[in-house]
Amino acid sequence: MAARGSPPPQVQGTAVLRLHGREVAHYVWQPDVPLATSPRPYLHPVRTLGGSVVTDAAPDSHPHQFGISIAAPDIDGRNFWGGRSFVAGHGPAWLDNHGIQRHQRWIRHTDTELAHQLRWIDPRQAELLRGGEALAVRGGEALAELAHAGMPGAVSGLDGLAARGVIRLWRPRCSPARACPTGG
Repeated sequence: MAARGSPPPQVQGTAVLRLHGREVAHYVWQPDVPLATSPRPYLHPVRTLGGSVVTDAAPDSHPHQFGISIAAPDIDGRNFWGGRSFVAGHGPAWLDNHGIQRHQRWIRHTDTELAHQLRWIDPRQAELLRGGEALAVRGGEALAELAHAGMPGAVSGLDGLAARGVIRLWRPRCSPARACPTGG
């Protein structure tokens, strides 16, 4: 498993966000991770301006959680969260229903802003959704947002699908058992 504060192994495509010449986040837009983790772009490591890492990726207890990412446990029966799927009347179960969020093209790519178009692909390689993700660094924070409108390729296709739980998933490096780093 990856050391705390470092990206998981075999990272292919990574863009770096900077503020005032300092690296504040790596955006892994082309991860090479197991299908059971529902591969998707993510921010990690995210650092304070003082250099302290405040995210974690692929911890032993939750190998499908990566830094800050957009994930959905159920889009029309497909798992874009990773790990086990919830089955009514049964509970969590391993199913062959893991989807992939795949980078299609860059819309913006600068030191402080990234925007790209994504394709949400089901296990049979059919496109379920097409969307955009925009990231920016302002005041020392790395922000990830799912684009809903106003950006070419904003998320389309949710109207006809049963979508539950589309969220911004942040895997902080700190918890009640482990203090957050300080220093910037």
